[in-house]
Amino acid sequence: MSSYFDELDSHISDLVRTHTGTDTAILSLVADIEDAVMATVYAAILDKEFPGDLRLRAIGVMRDWALRGDPAARVPGSAGNDEPRRWFLSVRYSRLLAELHSFFHDVARRRIQTRFGLLFDSPAGMVSRAQAWDEEHNRGG
Repeated sequence: MSSYFDELDSHISDLVRTHTGTDTAILSLVADIEDAVMATVYAAILDKEFPGDLRLRAIGVMRDWALRGDPAARVPGSAGNDEPRRWFLSVRYSRLLAELHSFFHDVARRRIQTRFGLLFDSPAGMVSRAQAWDEEHNRGG
């Protein structure tokens, strides 16, 4: 298993522990991290070999738990979801990252074979392995 989500958890814990600004400011910092993670997750789940049922589940997690809402469904000017903000302010942790961490463990447990190997619990790892495979196998046309 990878350390992708564990490293994010540590990073957010450090931010929360050292942050001296307002709740709005820390929410914004964590939402920026979530946005970057969601971009990576979308790159992973939109791969042609990622199972459709899991793709829909990941999109649902992002829709329900992102502080700013799912970027693919974001309404301009919208503040995002209230429930994830309440969750974060009460426990000082991103529910989105917790749910995605669990989701990607489920993906890894399925042992899904793809052109670039097994899908595992790091969306960033999936993206980099898929890109490397595609570049290597598409060289020269």
